[in-house]
Amino acid sequence: MGKYNWTVVTCVQTLLWACYNIIEWLSTKDGYIAKGILFIFFFYLSYLVAFNMLKLKKRAILLSSISLIIYGIGYEIFGILRSVY
Repeated sequence: MGKYNWTVVTCVQTLLWACYNIIEWLSTKDGYIAKGILFIFFFYLSYLVAFNMLKLKKRAILLSSISLIIYGIGYEIFGILRSVY
């Protein structure tokens, strides 16, 4: 059952970061402080989702951090590809 929970948490966090990306794209006129607050809110939300599903603080923080790193890498890769093409 533990692997099932990791899979579900990963899918939900992927959806959360996709929602963050859409909201950031729609808020082009917002300043950096507002975007920073939005980023912190979504990171905390991803932690809460992971903690409520896994019931383990360290693993929730680890999984949230890993999903954040993967999101950041993917965001940069697609940004580079978008600028090339």
